[in-house]
Amino acid sequence: MDIPEFIFSILEKELLESHLQLLEKIADHYGFDIEEMKDLFLPKEPMKIVPQDVIKVQVKKCYKPRVPPPEEERCMARVWNHGLGGHCIRHRCNQTDYCRSHQKGLKYGRMDEPAPDVFRPPSMREGYHSNLR
Repeated sequence: MDIPEFIFSILEKELLESHLQLLEKIADHYGFDIEEMKDLFLPKEPMKIVPQDVIKVQVKKCYKPRVPPPEEERCMARVWNHGLGGHCIRHRCNQTDYCRSHQKGLKYGRMDEPAPDVFRPPSMREGYHSNLR
C-alpha cells in the first residue's frame, strides 16, 4: 500500500513550521535579524522527505490462536458451539465456577449436568414419539 501524497505535504508543512519557530526563538534570544536567518537556514525549495516510489507499507495481521486454560481453571458453562454443545474456553474468575460472561447466567447449563434437549436430535428429545401419533 502506498502512503498518500497528502501525508508527505502535511509532514513537510509541519517541519517547515517547526523550523520557523526555532529560528524565531534563536533570532529573538541572540538579537539576530529573522529575515536573514530565514534566508540562510530555511530550505529554498520544497523538501523531499522520502521519494514516493520508495515507500511501500506492508500491513501484516498476526494471528494468535487462543489456548484454553487447563481443565481445572476453565469455566463450567456449556456453550452453543453451532448446536453441538461444548465447554466454555474462558478462565474462571472471582473464586466461582464461571467466567465473567457466564456469571450473568447459564443459557445451556453446566458441563457436569445433563445436556438440555436443544443439543439432541429431534428424534431423541423427550416427548417426540408421543407427538407423532
